[in-house]
Amino acid sequence: MSNEITREEIFAEIRNARERRKSPDLSRKTLRNIDLRGENLLGVNLQGSVLDACNLKGVNLQGANLEKARLQNVDLQEAQLQGSKMRGANLQGGNLQKANLLGSDLQKANLQGVNLQESNLEGVDFQKAVLKDIFLQRAILKKANFEGQDLRRLDLSTSILQGINFKNVNLSGVDLSGFDLSGVNLQGANLEKTNLQGANLQGADLNKAGSFLSSKPTRLAGADLSGANLEAATLQEADLHQAKLAGANLSQADLQEANLQEANLEGANLQAANLTEADLQKANLQQVNFEKATLRSTNLQGAQLQGANLQQVDLRESNLQAANLQGANLAGTNLQETNLHGADLQTSNLQGADFNNADIRAANLMEADLRGASLKTATYNQETQWPADFNASLVRGLNKA
Repeated sequence: MSNEITREEIFAEIRNARERRKSPDLSRKTLRNIDLRGENLLGVNLQGSVLDACNLKGVNLQGANLEKARLQNVDLQEAQLQGSKMRGANLQGGNLQKANLLGSDLQKANLQGVNLQESNLEGVDFQKAVLKDIFLQRAILKKANFEGQDLRRLDLSTSILQGINFKNVNLSGVDLSGFDLSGVNLQGANLEKTNLQGANLQGADLNKAGSFLSSKPTRLAGADLSGANLEAATLQEADLHQAKLAGANLSQADLQEANLQEANLEGANLQAANLTEADLQKANLQQVNFEKATLRSTNLQGAQLQGANLQQVDLRESNLQAANLQGANLAGTNLQETNLHGADLQTSNLQGADFNNADIRAANLMEADLRGASLKTATYNQETQWPADFNASLVRGLNKA
């Protein structure tokens, strides 16, 4: 059981310790209803102490040790708590409005009902902390660590979140529209049906979480990312099936092996994006800009690519079976060994495209521009439809099945 201590005894201990150039030790003490407003408790050891109902408004507790301390209903408004150790502390019902907790450790702390409005929580570690009913309006949460937390009931609408660690968090169904999530770690996060319309995810990490043997993909199925900025974001193996990405900026994004089945990317910017081995079956890719993107071995079966810009894109070994490419720009595109069986290429620009070893059986190339295209070793059949002025039998190396 902790020992009760008076206000006078507290400051006597602090004076003596500082005279000896040591940290004041007030661990495992009981401080009952003591008024310590604005006092200097820099570096004090309060580990395991009881401070219930104390007034610590504006107190200086920088670098203090408050591990496993009990601070229920304590007033810590505007307190200076930078670098403090609060792991396992009980702060239930406390008031920390406008407090500065820069770089503090709050792992496993009980923060139920705590008021953290307008507080500086940059770099704070919240892993395994109890976050029920906490208030974070207008709080600074830059680079804070929420790894593994369920954040579905938190109001983050006015918080500053750049660079935050949301690894393996659950944010499914949460409204994050318009949020600045630039540089945020979202590895393995659950963002299914989350509203991220117009959000800034530039440079965000949405890769799978875990090791080679045990990994968990970031889940974005059914999420709304319409108009979001995902420039240079990493989304390797992310689950984006049926996601809404219309008008999104995915330029230079890494989408290797991502699942984008039936996703809506109409009008999206995918310039220089890496979509190697991504699954885009039945995706809406109308008017998408793929300029200089890599789509090697990508599955685009049944995709809607009307009016898409695929100029000089690497589509080698990709599956475009039954894809709709009407009016698409494929000038200079590498289509070697690509499956275009039953694809609709009407009115598309195929100038200088490379069809070597491609499968164009039953493809519709009516009114397509084939000037300068290489059809050597490509395979067609009687169901393949050519432009009116094109004679396939005169093309050397073009194989008829």
